[in-house]
Amino acid sequence: MRRLAFFLLVMFAAVLPFSSNALCGDESFANFFSAFSNDAKFSKERTLWPLRITTEKFGDPSNKSIRYITSGKEYWGTESTVSEFLKRHPTIRTSIDTESDSEVIVTFGIEDADIVFDFKFVRQDGYWRLVEVYDYKR
Repeated sequence: MRRLAFFLLVMFAAVLPFSSNALCGDESFANFFSAFSNDAKFSKERTLWPLRITTEKFGDPSNKSIRYITSGKEYWGTESTVSEFLKRHPTIRTSIDTESDSEVIVTFGIEDADIVFDFKFVRQDGYWRLVEVYDYKR
């Protein structure tokens, strides 16, 4: 299930255009996310380590736990890309919520399966980074 969260990003990113602008300052989220989803090395470099994982029982914020991980493999069990994962799991749906010019939440879920993950990305010094994963349990 945790592997699902990390790789949900891939399916969505596979359809976004990639350009060399994703590697320069003040990048667009679309360019960043395309590179993040398709390039394992890039996604590892653009993740704030240790990565905060917040697990919460859906609808019950009082039932929450927080932990930090030092690698994607530690949490998801693999280092493959988000795009590869989403291609293997076509029922996963994604949505993007722009909180501000410097914060974006990408939500991944499977309808009727009670699987929901939010990935929080923040722009720092012109570059986007994954800073937290919210894992909602039902």
